[in-house]
Amino acid sequence: MPTPMIEAEVQHAARAWMDAAARRDVEALDRVLAAEFSMVTNRGSLIDKVPWMENMLHRVGPDFTPPEFLDVRVLVVGDGALMMSRTMLQATFDGKDWSGDMALTDVWVRRDGRWQILRRHASNLVAGAS
Repeated sequence: MPTPMIEAEVQHAARAWMDAAARRDVEALDRVLAAEFSMVTNRGSLIDKVPWMENMLHRVGPDFTPPEFLDVRVLVVGDGALMMSRTMLQATFDGKDWSGDMALTDVWVRRDGRWQILRRHASNLVAGAS
């Protein structure tokens, strides 16, 4: 399969993941998150799949809006892909505003014909930084 098609698949999987999060669709989230998923949050915490899902289902407010991925770059390597993007998060967490402009680095892997998210690293962007 040509690389642009794979890049589009990965971007589609990323959007589907965030849409499932907004719907609180446990089954869809379980399918897209690899068993060994982990994330460094924009606050510096390291969490894995179960705490991520618990946070999404019970601690992220109903105001969560699926983010738009901007400035997307996808590097395909075999059955894996690295997706770097920028996004504006709009959400509350435990009632506190967590909104902000962030840089994301996602590691995706294709298993059994579908893309799963393996790792995410989120960093807050600082206005005016170069």
